[in-house]
Amino acid sequence: MSDDEVRMRLERHFDGLDRNRSGYMEWEDWRLYVNRVTGRFPRAGADRNDHLSLHARRAWEWIRDQADADGDGRVSREEFVAAFGRLSDGDTAARLWSTLIDPASHAVWAVVDQDGDGRIDEREFADYLELVVDLSDMDVAAAFRRGDQDGDGYLNRAEWRGLMRDYYMASAGEDTSTTGPT
Repeated sequence: MSDDEVRMRLERHFDGLDRNRSGYMEWEDWRLYVNRVTGRFPRAGADRNDHLSLHARRAWEWIRDQADADGDGRVSREEFVAAFGRLSDGDTAARLWSTLIDPASHAVWAVVDQDGDGRIDEREFADYLELVVDLSDMDVAAAFRRGDQDGDGYLNRAEWRGLMRDYYMASAGEDTSTTGPT
């Protein structure tokens, strides 16, 4: 993935997380994210929602600690892009995956998998992505098809993790060119 593609992906991700459209990422944005996700997927239950909120808090604190270059307690779009652009070495990317992104992806999975059957259909996938990133229906469908490795019309937990890894780790500089949403 080229530097321009990584930057565009990071900017799009920032824009999706800047829920109050202030031009800065703050804890309030993450709280709004959790409320939007749990509102869209209401059958998850309080324990799953609390787990998602915990991981959102951890994600916010990690991002703030890594990216808030001017120390004002919030993260601008440029600070966000610059901080994630620095995550290109393998050890840092691996730590980012294992300590932050993978556990958070499990928490999101638990909320989005409404009926607890261990799979997410294309509608659930689209409903979730609509909350976090601005993609066309065609891009969402293409991402879903790339993730649905066995072609059964659903994402199982391993396929979900693969999509999350491909998306986030490509943004962190890891080569994930073989699969995943763009």
